[in-house]
Amino acid sequence: MDAATEEEATVVFVVETAEGDEPAAEARDAVKMILREAKARNGDGAGDARGRRYATAMVGDCDIIGDRAAYRSNQSVVEDCNAVGLAVDAALRRFGWTRAAESLRVDKSKEDDDAWRRGRSAAVDAWVAKL
Repeated sequence: MDAATEEEATVVFVVETAEGDEPAAEARDAVKMILREAKARNGDGAGDARGRRYATAMVGDCDIIGDRAAYRSNQSVVEDCNAVGLAVDAALRRFGWTRAAESLRVDKSKEDDDAWRRGRSAAVDAWVAKL
């Protein structure tokens, strides 16, 4: 991919939240690196990332955090079960990246029960069509 094509490409970050504010084990190192780097830059938006386009697909499961969520007030379960994705999304904006589309926020437990077995989700399909 040449430099011009790379700058026009939209990078999609898929962030799975294993529990509440904990990324899935496979993504933990990458998420920590992104958040650490964003904090170190102090949100100046400078550097090579300026102008890059991204989208975030967040997949959480409110059934995992149901017991904890029952004790919270003013809660948004979809936001709670995608806390890691929201943090990554905010970090990318601090890098100076431009969001290509609103983030996809999926609560796996609220999706059509067969969607994950079929490997097809109406929410994901609709979001991809907007990219």
